[in-house]
Amino acid sequence: LVHLGLMLLLVSILPFQFSLWTILAVIVSAGLHFVIDGLKVSYQNPETRRRYFLLDQVAHVVVIFLAFIYISESSIEMQYIEEFWNNALLFGLFIFLLTRVGSTIIKVFISDWTDEIIKEEKRNEEGEIQQSRGSLAKAGSYIGMLERIFVFSFIIYGNVVAVGLLITAKSVFRFGDLKNSKSRKLTEYYLIGTMLSFGWAIACALAFENFFGGFR
Repeated sequence: LVHLGLMLLLVSILPFQFSLWTILAVIVSAGLHFVIDGLKVSYQNPETRRRYFLLDQVAHVVVIFLAFIYISESSIEMQYIEEFWNNALLFGLFIFLLTRVGSTIIKVFISDWTDEIIKEEKRNEEGEIQQSRGSLAKAGSYIGMLERIFVFSFIIYGNVVAVGLLITAKSVFRFGDLKNSKSRKLTEYYLIGTMLSFGWAIACALAFENFFGGFR
């Protein structure tokens, strides 16, 4: 309620037209915001909190977009709204390709070596099984998704040099693990996965710019 009160206060003092105050403050900020947040709080639990947070944010953005269309019909040509919508859909498609699709493709490519690497990491120099150092659940998958999004963004905005910096930063952080493992197989496995990840991001960026025309 405090959050909603602050939202209502802020949007009520920003517009200088009463008609805008009505649509923004009463419907968007107070009414629908209360409904969306109320549903999230009512149905989420510790296991689904992140999922409901993302759905909550998507719902807020959709409501803001619809309010923007409603207010802008008389002052902004619809072609601008259509261009924004087309760009948003195109960008969303490529984000999906970079994240879920990219992860699946890379996982399939390296699947022949995955089991072997897992066994290799569990063995010490004498061939005995050592206690697993462990890692965060799905951390590798999320790291790969984020790096592909970063590479894609760097390329489409013309900052190719940053891609090299990202590769360097990732290599520095993984250098200790690769050195301590003393395993050539793990190093090769890491390099193959990294090259596939960066290659997929670069291919998506080139397709976005050359075949889909980028942002219009």
